[in-house]
Amino acid sequence: MTLLPAAYSHPKSRPWVFALVLLLTLSLLAVPIVETTPNALAFETFYNAGMHCLQGLNPYAAYEGFDYYKLSPTFLLPLIAFAQLPFVVSGVIWQLISTVLFFAAMLWLLRELPLARPLGLGLSLFLPFLLLTDFQLNGTYLQSNTLVVALMTLSLLFYIRGQWLVSALLLAWIANTKLYPLVLTLLLFVDMRWRFIVATLLAHVFLFALPYVVWGQAQANAFYSDWMNLLAMDKTLTYGEPWGHFFLGLKAFLEVNFGWVLQQGYVWVLLVSAALVGLPACWLRWKAGVFQHETLMLLLVTALAWILLFSTRTEGPTLVLIAPIYGYALWWIMKIDAVQFRRIALSALVLVFILTSLSTSDLFRGTIVHELSWQHNLRTVGLMITFIFTTILLWRVALVTHQSSLKGSL
Repeated sequence: MTLLPAAYSHPKSRPWVFALVLLLTLSLLAVPIVETTPNALAFETFYNAGMHCLQGLNPYAAYEGFDYYKLSPTFLLPLIAFAQLPFVVSGVIWQLISTVLFFAAMLWLLRELPLARPLGLGLSLFLPFLLLTDFQLNGTYLQSNTLVVALMTLSLLFYIRGQWLVSALLLAWIANTKLYPLVLTLLLFVDMRWRFIVATLLAHVFLFALPYVVWGQAQANAFYSDWMNLLAMDKTLTYGEPWGHFFLGLKAFLEVNFGWVLQQGYVWVLLVSAALVGLPACWLRWKAGVFQHETLMLLLVTALAWILLFSTRTEGPTLVLIAPIYGYALWWIMKIDAVQFRRIALSALVLVFILTSLSTSDLFRGTIVHELSWQHNLRTVGLMITFIFTTILLWRVALVTHQSSLKGSL
């Protein structure tokens, strides 16, 4: 029995895929050991935040030569435990936890998306690059986004199984680390599963209150205030040189390419885009009852696509969130019966992958592809395509459900 479902794994590709995954895992675990440049790893910021807490310093203050710590006060608690170990040991443990959870989430996700037809040798060799390219980039910097996408995916999969408490705890924990997993939480609330809703609300209250239990009211209030101020600073971010090409969200794309600096007006962009996702989800729940397996999968990838496109802080390492979208897109494409149309759709997926995940890599360095993508944030175009793709599918399911309900009422 293979870890991957048989349809995803061609017999001739298995040794190569196993070797690739093993090599990638070992290389990522070695990153905290071999990388000695100060502030080169995001985990160093997290580690320092835990260390500052141990020293009685403010983890949210500015420290010369290092980035701001911008995660929640609740997430400081495990970071304090990490800070009591040598940095290299903590970094390896962090990387190991992130890697195991990501692999577990992706393997389980693919098992829940059975292919209509098996992949050929070429596609089965392409699959690990599709899912792991952005994971490798995120792991190179020891970012937290691998944990985010892994726990969002695992939460959704536990939700599908009806394990409401586990799903709620995982999603509440990661949403108390970074706020944007709340997008998936709100979409799942539309399903009106009251045990999940109650468990989620109680988990959020508990996690929010933990800093008050640990540090007391005054200190916890100060931490939450500093955290909110840093998040507010991000919302007013402008993308001038030399940093504009690092950011990939819609806000940065419009500013870099057209000079449109959206501040208060960006709220309307967020509201309209949220309505594009929320309205078909509400319609589906009203017309079809509780969300079914495929609808829940679609909600996950739509939430991830929305986060990637509309977040003001989407960067290269954040693209690890696109892995479930790639997996879902491949599953959807393989359902297409018309061979010619399926080939066109596969070609489109490859082109989006190249544009979004590879165009600024060393593979294209020195070419016009790299130059244009880097200077004009063209990876954002790939994110636009993924959001349009998932949103159209969500509206299509809603419209088909509506038509079925009309026929049933005749």
